[in-house]
Amino acid sequence: MKRLLARLALVPFGIAAVIGLVGVAQQPASAEDEITVYIYGANFPHYILGEANFRPDGGGQITTHDQWCDGDNGIVAAVYRKNYNEWQRTALSQAVGCGSFDSRPGYLRQGDYFRLRVCKLLPDKTWKDCVDRFGYSH
Repeated sequence: MKRLLARLALVPFGIAAVIGLVGVAQQPASAEDEITVYIYGANFPHYILGEANFRPDGGGQITTHDQWCDGDNGIVAAVYRKNYNEWQRTALSQAVGCGSFDSRPGYLRQGDYFRLRVCKLLPDKTWKDCVDRFGYSH
């Protein structure tokens, strides 16, 4: 009988532990302060062609940088927000030319679920080898 009472006494602690674990699992991932995506060369995979940097706070700010001197190629980055199960582009930034930068507002609202897409930009304006990152604006 003492064993049964001792086991029953531990039941509330087990229930509390399970509830605590479920509560932690349901919390959304914390928002990042800054996302940087590097784009590497196909022929020189250790060389960074350029990058895009996105700050999701205060509406968002996207900056692209083309740091490879390869003529008319560049870096393009776009920010999309999820709107009724569809992606809506809110910002586009592109840098073309050795060492060039471009910066644009992201036009996000607080709590928007967003996608940052960063790609190589070819001279004919084709986007290639894109990388996507996702998060929430804050």
